[in-house]
Order: sequence, then C-alpha cells, then structure tokens
Amino acid sequence: MDTHGIPLNTKLAERYTIEREIGRGGMATVYLATDTRHHRSVAIKVLSPQLAAVVGPERFLHEIRIAARLAHPHILPLFDSGAAEVEGRGPSVESSTLDSRPSTLLYYTMPYIAGDSLRDRLRREGALPVGEAVRIAHRMAAALAYAHARDVVHRDIKPENILLGDGEPMLADFGIARATGLSDERLTGAGMVIGTPSYMSPEQVAGEPTDGRSDVYALGCVLYEMLLGQPPFVGGSAEVLLRRQRVEIPAPIAPLRPSVTPRLQDALDRALAKLPGDRFQSAAEFAGELEAIASEPYVSGARHAAPPRRWQRFAWLTVPFAAVLAIVLLAAWPRTALDANRVVVFPLSETGVTVADAPGQSVALLLGHAIQPTEPLRWIDGWTLLDPGQRATTLGVPARTERALARRAGARYFLDGSIVMAADSTTVILRLYDAGADSLVAQAAGSAPSGSVTPTMPSLGVLSQLLPLLLTPSRKFDPQILASLAGHDPIALAWWLQGDRAYRDGRFEPALDFYRRAVERDSSLALAALSGAQAAGWLAMQEDAVALARLALRHSASLPRRFGDLAAAFAAFGAGRADTAAARVTRALAGDSLWADAWAIKGEIYLHLLPAGGNLDSIAEASFARAASLDPAFAPPLNHLAELMLRRGDVADAEPLIARLRRGTADSVLFAPLLLMRDCVRGGPDAPHWQAAVASDPSIVLTAARQLAAGGSHAACAQRGFRAILDHPSADQAYSWGALVGLNAALMGTGQDATARQLLDSAVVDMPGAIALYLFNAVAGKNPGDWDTQDVRELWSEPSATPTSRIWYLGEWAAAHRDTARVAALAEVAAGRRDSTALPSDSLLAGMLEARRVLLRGDSQAAIAEFEALTSVTPLDSLVWDPWDALAAERVRLAELLLTRGAADRALSVLSPMDGSQALAFIAFLPKVLELRAQAEERGGRRRQAVATRARLARLNEMTRPLAGGTGRQ
Repeated sequence: MDTHGIPLNTKLAERYTIEREIGRGGMATVYLATDTRHHRSVAIKVLSPQLAAVVGPERFLHEIRIAARLAHPHILPLFDSGAAEVEGRGPSVESSTLDSRPSTLLYYTMPYIAGDSLRDRLRREGALPVGEAVRIAHRMAAALAYAHARDVVHRDIKPENILLGDGEPMLADFGIARATGLSDERLTGAGMVIGTPSYMSPEQVAGEPTDGRSDVYALGCVLYEMLLGQPPFVGGSAEVLLRRQRVEIPAPIAPLRPSVTPRLQDALDRALAKLPGDRFQSAAEFAGELEAIASEPYVSGARHAAPPRRWQRFAWLTVPFAAVLAIVLLAAWPRTALDANRVVVFPLSETGVTVADAPGQSVALLLGHAIQPTEPLRWIDGWTLLDPGQRATTLGVPARTERALARRAGARYFLDGSIVMAADSTTVILRLYDAGADSLVAQAAGSAPSGSVTPTMPSLGVLSQLLPLLLTPSRKFDPQILASLAGHDPIALAWWLQGDRAYRDGRFEPALDFYRRAVERDSSLALAALSGAQAAGWLAMQEDAVALARLALRHSASLPRRFGDLAAAFAAFGAGRADTAAARVTRALAGDSLWADAWAIKGEIYLHLLPAGGNLDSIAEASFARAASLDPAFAPPLNHLAELMLRRGDVADAEPLIARLRRGTADSVLFAPLLLMRDCVRGGPDAPHWQAAVASDPSIVLTAARQLAAGGSHAACAQRGFRAILDHPSADQAYSWGALVGLNAALMGTGQDATARQLLDSAVVDMPGAIALYLFNAVAGKNPGDWDTQDVRELWSEPSATPTSRIWYLGEWAAAHRDTARVAALAEVAAGRRDSTALPSDSLLAGMLEARRVLLRGDSQAAIAEFEALTSVTPLDSLVWDPWDALAAERVRLAELLLTRGAADRALSVLSPMDGSQALAFIAFLPKVLELRAQAEERGGRRRQAVATRARLARLNEMTRPLAGGTGRQ
C-alpha cells in the first residue's frame, strides 16, 4: 500500500499497522490503522507530496503542535504527528512532476470515529430536519469560536470534516488547516488552493488574506446544504464553482422550505455575505444567533402547541407556590454550623447570546475546579442542589434560594453571577455571598471582546479577584492589587493566600510551603515570592529569603511601583544592605502610608540591621506599632513589640500582646521566647524553667537569652539562659556554640572579664573554635595583654590559609598590642584576597586592617577617613553572631578618635546603634560604649543624658561575680 508512490507501511510500521484507505482528496489521503503502542484504532492523514513540499517539515511540525492543543468537546483532537524522509520518487517544489530525489512524508493521527460523517448522512437522507441542522451548525460554530480565540482558522469546513459518531458532531482536520497556514500567494504560486470549492469564501477563492469570518462563510454553506440538500452553488467544474462563489448570491431557502423561519433565513443570508464585513464578525456571534433560533417554535418542533388541559390553566399558580414551599422547607431544615471553608458555586445566569451549550453551568464547573485545589476550601457544585425546574432556567435562581441551599449544605459562602453576551463583548460578573450573614461580600466583573474569547476566559480572571476575599475575608485588599491578580493562575493565587493566612497568624513553616508551591506553579506571582521571603527570614533561611525576594523583584513590574520598592527593600535587608533597605521601604511607604506589611518590614530593618540615623530601637518600635494598628491580626509585629517592651521592663504592656499570640495559631517561635523573657524580667533569673525549655527546644532559649542580653539591662537573665544550654547534657553542638558566644559576650558586657576567661578555659577542649574568642576578648576587654596565651600564639601559623574571620581576630589582637609589622602583614594577606575574590567580606577586611595600619602609623586624620569609609554589608545572622561583621571594634576606635578631635556629635552618631542592638559583638563592647557615650554627652552639653548613661555603666560594673551554676562543659 502507498500514497502518491510513497511506501507508507515501510515508514510507519514501527508504530502503526495500516488496515485500509478510508478517504482521499487533493490535499491528503486518510488510512485506518491500529496504534500498536496504545492498542487503539486511529485515522492517519498523510499530506500529498506536493503539499508537503510547499509546507515543509519544520513549519508542519511546529504548527501541528499548536493545533494539537485544541481541547473542545466538538473538535476532534490530534494524537501524533511526524515527518520522515522517503527514498524514491518525490515531488519537486518548482513543479508537480515527480523525480528521483528523496521526499518528506508528513502525517498526523487522530482518533478513529466509527460511524457517519455529515457527508454520509446527507448522501443518505438529503436535507435534514431544521432543528437538527441548526443544532449541528451551532455546535460547529461554538467549536470554531473556541479555535478562533486561539488564533487557529480551519479554512476547510465541509460535510466530510464533520463527524457524527454517536450523534454529537465533531469538527475534524484542524491539522492541515493550521499546518498549511501559509500565505495564499505562496500556495497559489505552487498551483494549490486550500479548501473545497463548494464551501470556499470569496476572499479565499481570490487568494486574499483570510480570518475567522472565512470559516463563518463555509459553515453557512454547510448549513445551507443541510437545510436544502445541496450547497449554495453547484457547477460542472471547480472553476465554475469558484467563479460563482465570488460573484453570485445564493437562492433563498425559505420559498423552497417553509419551515425555515425568517430569522433563520436572515442568519443564513448574513453568514453567506460576499464581503467579510457584512457577515457575522465572529463564529461566537454566529453561534449565539443559532442558539436563539433553536428555541423558536418552528425550529424546536413545537409549531402548534396543544391547548392546555383544564388543570394546566392553573399551573402558573404552582410555580410561586413551589418556590415559597421550598424556601419554607429549607428554612425549617435542621441548621448545622456553617463551614467557612465550604463554598457553593451556582450556575451563572445567561443574558444575550452565548457561545456554547449551557455556558452558565460550564463556567460554574470551571470555577469550582479552580477552587477545588485551594486547600482548605472545598467546592460544592450548586447544580447538584437545584431541582429540575431550577436547572432548566437560564435566568438563575434568586439569591435567597441560593442562600438557603448553601446553608443546607453547611457552606458559609456561595458564588453566583451572570454571563452577558453582546455583539462586541463578553462580560462575566461574579458575586460572593456570605450565607451566614445574609450579605453580599463582594462583586467583580471582567470583559473581553466577543470574537476572541469564550466566557471561561474572563471568568477565571474575575475569580482571581474574589479569591483573596474568600480565603481571607477579614483582610482589606487594595483594589489595584485585586485587579492585578486577574492574569494569574487561580490555584497559585489560592496557595499564596493560604500562605498569607498562615504567615499573618505567625505559622511560618506552613506559610513558606504554600508560598513555594505558589511560585513553583506561577513564578511571576511576585506577591507570593515577596511573602515567601519574609517567612523564610523568620525561619532563619536567609539564602531562601534573598532568592525569593529577588524573584519578587524580577516580576514586580505588573504591580504598583511600591511593591517593587518593597521587594527591593527586602532583598537589600536579606543581603545586609541596611541603608538601601531603609531607603526603599521609605519610598514604598510614600506610595501607601497605610500599608501594614511595609511598616512591618521597616521595623525589621531598623531592629535587626544598622541603617544610618536616629535611635534604631525607637524607629523599629514605632514602625511595628503602626503595622499592628493597621492590621491587628498581623502576628509578627505583635511579637516584636512585646520583645521591645520586655527588654525595657514593661511587663504589663507586653502581657496583652503575648496573650493575643498565644490565643492564635502562631508558631511557638513567636510566643515561647516571650514567655521566658516575661518570667525572667518579672521574677528574676531563676523564675523560668530553663532546663525544661532547653530540653523542649534550645532555639527558644537561645532567642530569649539573646534578647535579654541586648543593652545589658537584663544581663543576669541572659546569662542564666545561655548557661542552661551549655549545662544541658544533650544540647546540640550548634546551640552550645551559640550559647558560648552569647554568654561570653554577656559576661564581657557586664565587666566580668575574669569569668569570661574561666568560661573559655573550660570550653576550649570541647569547642576548639573558642580559642578565637580569646582574641576577641583581648580587643573588647580592659587588659588585652592578659590574653596572650600559648593557644593564641599558635594561631599565627599560616595566616593566609586561615578563614577571613580568623585574620580579623589576629589583626585586632596585633593592633591591640601595637604590633605594626603583623598588622601590615595581615593587611597584605587581606588585600590579596580582595583582589582575587569578589567576596564583600574580604574587601571589608582589607579596609579594616588598612585603617588599623594607618592608625598605628600615627595619622589619626587619615585613620578617621579610613574608618568612616567602612560599610558593613552583613546578613542578619552574621551581624548577630559573628564578632567582626558588625564593625564593633572599629566603631569604638572611630568614636575615640572623633572625641580626641572634639567631634562629640559625630562620636554619638557612631555609637548610637551599639546601645541596645542584639549584635553580640556590641554587647561585649557595652562598657566601653557607655563610657565613650557619657564622655560625648558631657562634651556636647547633654548633662542629663550623661548622668543616666553613667548610672547604667555603674550598674554594669557592679556585676563582677558570676551567677551560681556551671561554667560550661567540663
């Protein structure tokens, strides 16, 4: 068996078993075959060699894939396609003659539909019943409307391509139509015209550009043939038919078939207009008119209605009575608690023309399936709750009936709406109701040109605007944001909203999981990426936080500019660029001063980083208070407010905030540290159950102790918490190291240098990294020479191979001992690293050591310039735990130099961030900081502030003996 001389079995035998030829035309041959891989019958259409040569395999395979995406109940899908070189005779592109060169076989496969085509039925029966003809034409118009909305024009509508199968028509052969979508000039030049003469539009005959209106004309020809038994034009040759298509007007059908109504005749005349501008301007418009015609008495078969029986004359009374009875019965139905996660979606009412059967029900099903994956929401199909009479109407049922049905189903919310079809547009209106409160929550609408969409397209956009209100009904959303959600995947939106609900409750792990799922499904959803960055930050997953913030920044163009500013602020925050973060969040708030999320991020920046200007704690607290006032259910700002209140001893003010967090569903990472802080501030260092807390979760104890250490006001509590971790027999090494660093800083910060030395002596065996803390304490303490131990001297070996932080330790130790040669040598090592790597830490280290070298040289003015040029770009974790990243020692040296030159105000500005910060390096330097601050205040005339500062310093100096308890692991 072959086609046009090409051995078909030879090329396709690996996949298909060819049974017989079932159709042949000028463009292609169709074979019945068995798909041996899937064990199913298929139809294989092989393009003629001449057409294959003109189209070319690349274009064919590309375009056939596009056609294969069409998924409509009345469009025959495509299964597969391919191209293969065939040896032997092949067509020449320049002519239709065959030569000996290889040719390309192009083919695609479709489901094999057993049964008649429309051509078979017309041959057998002639003209069809009017209602049947209109029904088939309507189905085909709906299929074309779907395809045209996706830029696919068929170009060969004819009865042979309409398969009836089990009675429902299927439109076939979109494959050739799409794959041969070449310019008509090129096809004509090759001696080819796509289409069948009896059904070709005048512009197609003329070789002019065609669009969907050409398919409308061809379908009009098919409808004409179904009604009269023959197409509008017949002739002895193709040339005659093509000429008649261009110039003649088809004879009216109504005089020949009286059952054709005037409206149907008008629709047929309009579809067959010679000029495209005089036809229906879209298949959707044609489909709508056909659906309206189908309801006419002559068309539906009810030409003469029988007189009503006596009881039927009063049947109109039963309609309102039944409705009232239903409402009464539903109202009397036993009431159950309404589930806020259940939503009933009722069929939408239909106004004007429509493009598919029961579009109101179809759109409702689409919306329900879009809602279904949005846990914890559960969709209930409203169609199943309606009685047969309610299902039959296209006008929808009253909202009060829907409310009663929703309540019966236990659903708190229900959706209904309308589809309004006009000549130029399709509008979908959705309404969200609260069945419990008997109120309309919100209404949203979306429109699109009728010729390019079906109602399903705007409906998903409208649903996207309502999902935030459905999933988070108590939260207020910016209308601009709701509008911007229309283009995003509803499931991704729902996951973002579920994450947002968890995040605002303080449940960060599930929040991050939802956010990740949202951006995996829709990476352009900037809101989910930005929220995910914040959740990751709370979980100390800084790399994830920065990556998500950058993703949000890349896709923030679709949102108002302030969202781009907020994303940039958080990205800078995660990377430790404090001043950039502060500037961008300020700009975001300039765009919306009532934005709780932006106020919360501003608080995070000033609480955790070191931006220039002002009292950082005060700015942070004011920002969190503003966020909490704008969104009282927002948990993270409440947590930070409580922290700040407890740090200054305001237990009474913190208690209500802690209670609110505990009543909610927040993670224990939020309120558990607050409980330890509260108990210790209120009852003293021994009040909390430290060991039990460590056994439960050492991270909670570490967080609480770090907070209590800030500013030195609750140093005894902090030390007790750190010691509890060190003394616990099964504490993880990472937590023990954190506790060692924290306790060492707390001891140094209260002037307990000797106790700190004992701590390190006891810990150095189990934690060799503790040796570096000797060096740090040499810089932060009063007598650096006392720390010159054998262990420290051993660290000098191979400084170029040591970590960056170790080089800083050695440099600070050498500077404290005025060892200029060693500082210079280390500066050279750091400079070499800076030149060979792009790490910000190496560049910063080189600058720090150069400033030390200049100072040792005696040039204080140049040293001030070097110190002031240092800028730490330090992520949050490094700033808190690493002794050198916060520039603590450098700030102290700079303040000393400024005071010697009389620049008291500049010295205070340098020292200000160090008083109250959670950075452990700052805590260790606290005695020096307070002494320098008091001097600067005195020299600047701030007597009252100086007295208060010196009182704080005196309280620290009183803490000269360690608390009862262990000194670490023995």
